[in-house]
Amino acid sequence: MNNVSILAENLDKLFSRADAACTKAGRSISELHFVGASKTMPIEVIEELDALNRIEAVGENRVQELTAKYRPLANMQWHFIGQLQTNKVKSVVGKVSLIHSVDRERLAYAIDRTAADMGLIQDILIEMNMGDEPQKGGVACDRINELLDYVSGLKSVRVRGLMTVMPLGLDDKSLRLCFDRLYDIYDCCRVNASGNIIMDYLSAGMSHDFEIAIECGANMIRPGRVLFGERRVPKEEA
Repeated sequence: MNNVSILAENLDKLFSRADAACTKAGRSISELHFVGASKTMPIEVIEELDALNRIEAVGENRVQELTAKYRPLANMQWHFIGQLQTNKVKSVVGKVSLIHSVDRERLAYAIDRTAADMGLIQDILIEMNMGDEPQKGGVACDRINELLDYVSGLKSVRVRGLMTVMPLGLDDKSLRLCFDRLYDIYDCCRVNASGNIIMDYLSAGMSHDFEIAIECGANMIRPGRVLFGERRVPKEEA
C-alpha cells in the first residue's frame, strides 16, 4: 500500500472517530479544525496529504524542521505548534498562518515586532499549562488575563484562541476535568474578547486524547500518530 492510500485510510479512521466523539457530545464534525502534527514526516508525505485536500493544516514542532520543509502547499496551511524561542521568531512569522505556543510577553512582543516589520498580522494562540508542570511551556491559569491584557496592546498579532498539551499519565476522569477547566477558561476569554483578542479556536487533543478533547469542547485537534503512523526517527537520533 502506498503512502497516499495509507494516509487516506488513516484519515477515514480519524474522521470516523472524531465524528463519533462529536455525536456523543451533540456537536457536528463541521465545527472541527484538523492540524496534522507532522514532526519528522518528510515533505513528500506532507505533499501527499496536501493532495488529498481533506484537512486544513499541518503543524511543525521545531523551527529547523519547519524551515527545511517549508514550501507553499496547494490545500493546507502551515502551523507552528512547538515551543518557540524569541531568537527563532523571524524564521517562523510569515511562513505559518497560526502559532499555537505563545506563553509569555517577551515572545508575544517579538512576534508583534517581526510581523510589523513584514507588514502583516500574525495569528497566535495562547498556550496554557494546565498541569502547572515546570518542565513544560504554557502560561499558568491564573495569569491568562494578565497576558491577554498585554497582548491586547499589540498591533500586529491577533489572538485566535487557546492551546494546551495535557499532562501525561492522567486517567480519563482527570483528563476530562482538565479539559473542562480549559474550556471554562476559553469560554470566559471568548465572552470578554474584543479588539485583537478574537478567541475562536480551542486547540487541544492529540492522538491519544482527541476524542475526550472534542467531547469537552475543543474545536481544533492536532493528530500525529493516528494520521501519519509512528514517528520517523531522524538518522542523527537513531
